Amino acid sequence: MALKVGVVGMSGIGNNHANCHANDDLAELVAVCDIVKERADTAAERLGVKAYYSLSDMIDGEPDLDIVDVGTGGYENGSWHYEPTMEALENGKHVLVEKPLSNDIGQAREMVAKAAEEDLYLGCNLNHYLTPPAEQAKKYIEDGHIGEQVYCLHKMGFPGGNSIHLRFENGCIGYLLSQRRDATFGLGGWWSVELAGTRGTFCIENCIEKVTYWPSPGAPDFPDGEPIVTESGISDFGQTFPLRIHAFLEDITNGVPKEQLRASGRDALAALEYTWAAMESYEQGGILVRPHPLPPLKG
Repeated sequence: MALKVGVVGMSGIGNNHANCHANDDLAELVAVCDIVKERADTAAERLGVKAYYSLSDMIDGEPDLDIVDVGTGGYENGSWHYEPTMEALENGKHVLVEKPLSNDIGQAREMVAKAAEEDLYLGCNLNHYLTPPAEQAKKYIEDGHIGEQVYCLHKMGFPGGNSIHLRFENGCIGYLLSQRRDATFGLGGWWSVELAGTRGTFCIENCIEKVTYWPSPGAPDFPDGEPIVTESGISDFGQTFPLRIHAFLEDITNGVPKEQLRASGRDALAALEYTWAAMESYEQGGILVRPHPLPPLKG
């Protein structure tokens, strides 16, 4: 039976999410919600569902609702995720929230803790995680073809200018490079992540397009030593959204353990803990900062 979904926040992202649910066999989009009546009405008419103008009214009006998809914005598109997420969890609804989980690290921690307390699924739209190249790259890791991880290099072509250095618990070093588009990126294009280890290296290019694997010299499973290129056949970044949303619906439908939910709220919190540590390091003149520990996994 399809999961009944209501989407709150009907600007660009909310409409994108609603389209994904409407086109997914695992979902039944039943309602949309926005405090701006015109936005809610326009989306409801286009999608053939009911419009609501407050989340509480949507929850009351749709008692069989399984999932609340939070696409609200706010300051820098992340300051109004906390309130609807907490309200939905308090009313027993699973939640998928757009990234970032919150613009406030304290609120993000509360959101993850609330989902655990209520024993509900909390996912975040970490749409870069659920792509064919990412899945292939993960398989290289799980199959032992990377070995002991040595470095991770991530490039982002969004306006920025500051770079981040990391050292992971296992000793692997990381480097996040962001620049102002003054220069043209080489390998990997506008978005890439390269992970190197003692048995091989992979590089995901342009997020969804392809992954290349280079085996280390003498790797027994790859005696010819030639790089392996896996093309996804997808060049539209927009396709990351239906892939990610389908994964969320699939995990809930299959009843996976909460700690095994793909791109979970806890995963999103981990990203924020690193972000907050990086900001603290910057503010303190580049000192080494340890991220705040994540809540322990159970089960």
